[in-house]
Amino acid sequence: MPADKKTSTSSNHHVSSPYSRDSAVGSSGKRTAYESTPATLATCPTSESGLYYCASSRRLLGRGTAHEIVECIRILRRKGKPYSINVGIVYKSDEPDLPKAVEAPRLEAVNFNGNNSDPDEQAELTKLLNVLHVPDLKRASILRPGKSTGAFEKAVYDFLTRAGESGKLTMAVLSMKCCYRAGLTNYLRSSAAGNLVSLFLHTNAYVEAELLCVLPHKLWLFSLKKLVLRNADNIEPAYLLEALEKRHEGGRSKLRSVKITARDGLSETLVARGRAIGIELEAYRSLYKKK
Repeated sequence: MPADKKTSTSSNHHVSSPYSRDSAVGSSGKRTAYESTPATLATCPTSESGLYYCASSRRLLGRGTAHEIVECIRILRRKGKPYSINVGIVYKSDEPDLPKAVEAPRLEAVNFNGNNSDPDEQAELTKLLNVLHVPDLKRASILRPGKSTGAFEKAVYDFLTRAGESGKLTMAVLSMKCCYRAGLTNYLRSSAAGNLVSLFLHTNAYVEAELLCVLPHKLWLFSLKKLVLRNADNIEPAYLLEALEKRHEGGRSKLRSVKITARDGLSETLVARGRAIGIELEAYRSLYKKK
């Protein structure tokens, strides 16, 4: 994302962090409790690990610790305008504890990207997800492939459930291990997930049982129109179609587009059966590998 053009020579544009880290350090040189500090958002990237705010798109970008992201949210909350965040997580051992709850009204889209190969960064994001409250969220993307813990995935599903309670969250994009199967099932059956219009699930885990027990029921994922299953090639297309047909027979199915990974493709018969119930079936013919 290109940086905004500078309109002044103010010195606060040179910082790579959204606030002065030194101002939050106690006399011992370590921060042991959460302290809110006066902060100014950087408006352009000045390092690989800094956070900055792009005013033209109203997006918080870059990489930072959970504490730094919370500080940015506090600043953006005071602006009183809708915004989004697209950030990676950095772990630093001297970070203070987070507050028990971080209210983020007007935050309409989040994208937490990166990789779960670093357990410290995964734990850092887990802490952030556990305290973040986003009543105006419309789109959530959790793009964290790699080995994940049950605690991390529980935090993801709890976050999505809280966010979906308002009925505004209509798109969820999940790229992760999906090791916490019960959590996935419970979320897909929740009233919060019932408001999703689009669901993208990118995982190599065997999630056939979890999906096939949910899709036949019209009251679960009630609003869903588009379903994308990337790399979940363990799902047998014929079984998936049977579940979709049962959903259609139950009445009021809104599902119109389903795309799955099927390296052998989809037969003309399956595609025709899908169209007969108003669903366009498509297939990815190869596995996706993140570059």
